[in-house]
Amino acid sequence: MLEKIQQQFRQAYNDESNAPEFLNEICDSQQLSAKKRFEIYHDSITECLARALREIYPICEELVGEENFNRMAYRYVADILSGSPELNDDGEVFADYIEQLPPAQE
Repeated sequence: MLEKIQQQFRQAYNDESNAPEFLNEICDSQQLSAKKRFEIYHDSITECLARALREIYPICEELVGEENFNRMAYRYVADILSGSPELNDDGEVFADYIEQLPPAQE
């Protein structure tokens, strides 16, 4: 059961069109709907992955500034699906990714 829920969460995280199926598996709480609870976890994971990129690429953040780096990091996390449980692996293709962004090509 837990493995099924984890797999559904990952699918919903990677593609929010899968979220309704996952949301059917969890309950609302008195304070938060299932959707809001999912959004909190989604945002928390995204921030952790972006923070890992900042730690791996501190010079890049210095060069482009915190706001621009955050934009690139959040976009990267949304566009590139991690296949690894190791946070350091998430940055493996980050340099190649940012080279493809329009501002980097100017």
